[in-house]
Amino acid sequence: MSNQMIEKFTDQEMAVAVEMINRGLDRAAVSLKMILNSQIEVTNVDFDITVLDNEPQYSTKKDDRIHILRTELAGELRGICHLIFTSEEVDKIHKKCLPESVINSDNEDAQIMRLELLKEIDNIMAASVITEFANSLDVGIYGNVPSLHIMEAGEVNKYIHAESVTLSPLIQFSSVFHTDDIDIKSDFIWLLEEEFIQKIKNLALSK
Repeated sequence: MSNQMIEKFTDQEMAVAVEMINRGLDRAAVSLKMILNSQIEVTNVDFDITVLDNEPQYSTKKDDRIHILRTELAGELRGICHLIFTSEEVDKIHKKCLPESVINSDNEDAQIMRLELLKEIDNIMAASVITEFANSLDVGIYGNVPSLHIMEAGEVNKYIHAESVTLSPLIQFSSVFHTDDIDIKSDFIWLLEEEFIQKIKNLALSK
């Protein structure tokens, strides 16, 4: 898709896209509230359609152990979701949801439980947005099993940008989920292939 075509994305089409994404994010916030038993606020929703010529700043989190939960879309359309936590935020989630015996244990079962909790959070949040895409755009898509990747903060943007190459030009959007009592601000970053753009255009025409 050329830059010229991207520039022709109308205000109406942009409004339809943002509304659809916000519905998915709100659905994700409700699901996350059920897991964390905390009020969730979705903030800093940033939506863009772009051809990436250089490496953008996807996440500003600083930590030597950034946790990236990656979910790949499968089915009729392609895309990748990244849910990003610092190690401190992961510790807060564990303390909120798991007994101390699991948190403080290094045995294999406890490690698996901690990992599965993070994957379940990612799975529910990603599925909420994917469901909105599927319903609104009338496409058959689903999320694959999420995977966890741990790296230094300096590697995060390089990692996500490398994934964008196979989807460029793309739709990119990100948001922050903020909880009221444990102060978790998770980056929720999506890369979606260009066919999403045409689907959104078709949806806007039908309005």
